Amino acid sequence: DINELPAASGATCFCWSPKGKQIAVGSKDGKITQYKPDLKAVKVISEPKLQEPHMLISLQWVSNYQFIGVYQSAQSAGSCVIVVDAPKTGEISYTNYDDICYSGSSRPHQFYMVFQSNW
Repeated sequence: DINELPAASGATCFCWSPKGKQIAVGSKDGKITQYKPDLKAVKVISEPKLQEPHMLISLQWVSNYQFIGVYQSAQSAGSCVIVVDAPKTGEISYTNYDDICYSGSSRPHQFYMVFQSNW
């Protein structure tokens, strides 16, 4: 089967789960949506509360309930790295590491994340 997300999803980036059984999609409105292989939405994680609107431009699925996202401002050139902890039950927490990379060039922002777990 070949499935695709509708354009209305506003997808900007994606990442497979650590076990490769689901996919997480970041969107223009900063939300993370988890999908099954048939692209049925399983969970939606709300965007972090930032001073201005941000979209996800890179996403890494670290563990069952943890993601790392690079959020770029829709109004300025700034970006920030945020660790999203979204447990099955309880509050979602966001740890903002702000701009960990110097972003002083005029080139469009691009990030590629790789998570390497402890042995």
